[in-house]
Amino acid sequence: MKIGSSFDARRAGDLAGAKPATSQSKRADAPEQPAADVRLSDLSTKLADLEARLAGTEAFDTKRIDEIKQAISEGRFKVNSEAVADKLIANVQEMLGGKKA
Repeated sequence: MKIGSSFDARRAGDLAGAKPATSQSKRADAPEQPAADVRLSDLSTKLADLEARLAGTEAFDTKRIDEIKQAISEGRFKVNSEAVADKLIANVQEMLGGKKA
């Protein structure tokens, strides 16, 4: 059984050279629309200021990371398993929306 193809190479060639229609094409008889009046809230201004201030800061303390690496390599770094467990439980409770016990 032969499976036929509905692909027409001539039609594909025509489509390849075609330019897509844009929704913003202007007609000669269409009147100009006035520009929209856009105002930003105070919150957006505050967020932009905060973003500008945070852009110059590091996401983490490289000096502290180097200190911890050094302590690990020298065997001085001690893990407080109770503190780690408490923080994990608190984080899970926060994610689940529960109250802290």
